Amino acid sequence: MSANGACASYARTCLALLLALLALGYAGALQAHALAPSLLQLEAVGDGVYAVKWKTPLKRVEGSQLSPVLPSHCRQLEGGSSKPEGTALVARWQVDCGATGLVGSAVQISGIASSRADALLRIKLDDGRTLNRVLRPDQETYLVPARQPWYRVFGSYMVMGFEHLVGGPDHVLFVIALFMLVGLQRSLIWTVTMFTLGHSVTLSLAVLNVIHFSQGMAEIFIALSIIVAFTEVLRHPDHDLSSWKVYLMAAGFGLLHGLGFAGALREVGLPPDDIPLALLGFNVGIEVGQLALIGVLCLLSLALLRLGASWRGLWKQLPVYAAGSVAGFWFWQRVMLYIF
Repeated sequence: MSANGACASYARTCLALLLALLALGYAGALQAHALAPSLLQLEAVGDGVYAVKWKTPLKRVEGSQLSPVLPSHCRQLEGGSSKPEGTALVARWQVDCGATGLVGSAVQISGIASSRADALLRIKLDDGRTLNRVLRPDQETYLVPARQPWYRVFGSYMVMGFEHLVGGPDHVLFVIALFMLVGLQRSLIWTVTMFTLGHSVTLSLAVLNVIHFSQGMAEIFIALSIIVAFTEVLRHPDHDLSSWKVYLMAAGFGLLHGLGFAGALREVGLPPDDIPLALLGFNVGIEVGQLALIGVLCLLSLALLRLGASWRGLWKQLPVYAAGSVAGFWFWQRVMLYIF
């Protein structure tokens, strides 16, 4: 090997190791799931009285001031409690809204913009209907309607599914690994489809309580799936892994990622009256997020084709080392949290 070639090889190795160390150093600051919505639930308990549940993450953006704002005619009753439950702080109390009730009134969650996370509003009216709405910085107020159209429920949960996919670094890294393993080939469509089928099955079964699996253990296996996937990328840089093995990997690990999706969906819950519709919307949102990510990766790959062969090889190796380091950190971190 020439001196120039040796120097170039040495430089590529140093850059790869440097990026891996940087990724490992910052991995602690990364959250596997960026979606941590607050929840305001109002449930009718009779005679105009509503039980209020206000759930907010224990870890919030510094300076954020999230708070529910109920209609002025709703009077808070004595009593109430507030205590940590898992990773959230849950406050409970009751309000008396009288004969007016909540229909036609405005319910608000103020401070959503400063919290950098959306909030879910769930209202169980005395007529048996359950209303669900995702509140955002540009729409912190919800006017309780006489009837909620089906597309509101579907749209709200579709947005949550999309945000969970693109906001969850572990799921994003696995999709990137599948893309790098297959490349710009027709089998990419089938690979993503198999991943979708896998996570759709376990997501549905877990949310409907057909199967039960420890969320902590699921998170450990999700991190392990990323390590295995990127290891296969290093072993097969020329996309020579047989298609059926890729399909099995995508479907099998999709089952694990579905358990992770289910954990996020349990945090906000499903509307009892529209479980199939909400579940479908969440799945569609995840699929849209995957397709959007694949589209970005395809454009990036086409752009890299314009670079020289040495640079293409460099930028193909760097993400693998970086992502593998982050996934390795997540794996041991989750193991320690699960044990202790």
